[in-house]
Amino acid sequence: MTTSFLLLDQLFEQFCKEKEYVKNSSRHTILFYQYSFQTFKRILKDDLDLTKNHLTRFVLCRLCCINGK
Repeated sequence: MTTSFLLLDQLFEQFCKEKEYVKNSSRHTILFYQYSFQTFKRILKDDLDLTKNHLTRFVLCRLCCINGK
């Protein structure tokens, strides 16, 4: 795992803690964020140069997972 992904992981953990403690998000919401983030990292692989194409692929993948395709 690269340094950039480690930083991204740290930022995501901070995001989850904020959602849990400051925004009072439910445990299920936090789990959904974590599942989505893992999927997002799998789609990105080692390429952290985010583009519209990356985000579009991620959203389409999530929609397929949600719809069971």
